[in-house]
Amino acid sequence: MAKPVPRTNGDARYVSARTLSDHLDLGTTFIRKLESEGVLQRTPQGFYIDQARVAYIRHLRRERRPSSQHAAVAELAVARAEWLVGADRDLQ
Repeated sequence: MAKPVPRTNGDARYVSARTLSDHLDLGTTFIRKLESEGVLQRTPQGFYIDQARVAYIRHLRRERRPSSQHAAVAELAVARAEWLVGADRDLQ
């Protein structure tokens, strides 16, 4: 179970990578990866938990959006399928 979130500077809540990983249900290695990619930002006090949570949710939304490359690959697959069906008809 996650440890209680320490409170400092009024309501500002800064946590360690371990506590943040428990909060987001991720591994600490993945937290460090997200930090190196610029998704999460660590301050000298640690990770600001509310900001980190919002940043991670935005990251997930960006990752879920289909890119234009995915759309092009899907269109190519449809075109190939149509071509194969047409070639199969020609052989019959």
